[in-house]
Amino acid sequence: MKKLSALLLAIALVGCSSNTESEVKTASIEHELESGEKILVDVELDGEGLISKISIDETYKDNDGNATTKKEIKEDYGMSKTGKVEWYKQIESLEENLIGTDGSFEVDAEGHATDEDILAGCTIGLTDIEKAVEEAVAAAK
Repeated sequence: MKKLSALLLAIALVGCSSNTESEVKTASIEHELESGEKILVDVELDGEGLISKISIDETYKDNDGNATTKKEIKEDYGMSKTGKVEWYKQIESLEENLIGTDGSFEVDAEGHATDEDILAGCTIGLTDIEKAVEEAVAAAK
């Protein structure tokens, strides 16, 4: 009888466990900018609604008018020529900081992150990116 009770208890516990993988939610959004370019955000939320994966990019037309993205052109975007860290590297730093969070972060009046951890690796203006991330997270929920 004790073995049967233990077996039934084990079956009940297995049946009650949750599979957080089935609770993963994703969204991809395009946030249009006044310039006509777009911020592209792909986000994956875990079962708790926190970011488990995120990719942020921005459309861009090169000098020849060819459509590309800032991540695709990397150093050719040219920020390093002015002594700044390239756009894609700053965005990678932001993405790393957003993993495990709900995606929200504050920006100051100039559009820079107020969070010191984000600001340490990402000094570009983030006003539109913050809005795009917020839209993507909301779409995934």
